[in-house]
Amino acid sequence: EAYGLDKPFLVFKTSYSPDKTANIIKYAEKYNGAVIPYFIMSYYDDMYDTLLPNRGALIEENKRTKKEYDVGFYANLKPLKAPKFDKVETDVAWTDFQYFGVGCGEPNGYFEITTRKRLHDKLKESKFKFAHKTKVPYRQFLSDSFKWKVCVSPAGCGEYTPRMLEHAALGQAVVIRKNSYDNAISYKGAFKEIDFDGEGWEKELQEVVDNYEEWGRKAKTYYDEVYDPKKMVEYLLDKVKEYESLFMLNRRADD
Repeated sequence: EAYGLDKPFLVFKTSYSPDKTANIIKYAEKYNGAVIPYFIMSYYDDMYDTLLPNRGALIEENKRTKKEYDVGFYANLKPLKAPKFDKVETDVAWTDFQYFGVGCGEPNGYFEITTRKRLHDKLKESKFKFAHKTKVPYRQFLSDSFKWKVCVSPAGCGEYTPRMLEHAALGQAVVIRKNSYDNAISYKGAFKEIDFDGEGWEKELQEVVDNYEEWGRKAKTYYDEVYDPKKMVEYLLDKVKEYESLFMLNRRADD
């Protein structure tokens, strides 16, 4: 109630992880709420302005483009920064104070994240023919990616980027770093997860390279069946009704 959260509420969480989302779940439940897994969405305008309106033509372009590389990803390799924990409320970042009033907000520095650079170096030094650039125009990025058998969605401050949705929408094989995140309707099995710090990562990646067309079909099928706007809205409404019914049942039990 101190935060005005005296009524039941739901948080539909994209990039949901039973492990990494634990603190959000804890705070939500403390103030009469619940956290529901949802679907990661693209935050790139180009996906909506360029890719989706031309999706059919781009899928055909991908099919007829000769594959010149085993694997590729385009991304800046500069270290990324993430705020360290608050000095008082150690479950949240110190920058959260300005958004939510949680913690003391005293500056506490940043973590430096070099995941992309380390992944780039591993792939560059591997046996795979690897394509990488830091930044190109979006349409060129799509055309270039059609030359790759496997498209890596590199981790940034999170575990992947919405590039995995772009590649899946176009029927390209998707690889992400092994992690505990997932969608409300699981993408595990459609997108290959690989522990790039494990001993067998090259063998696992080679399996995807050898069967990239099959993995591309899996990714496209997943996108078609899950990322239908109507289905996503229906999922949200169903969960609201489900929890509304549960709340009313619990309230009658308390009475």
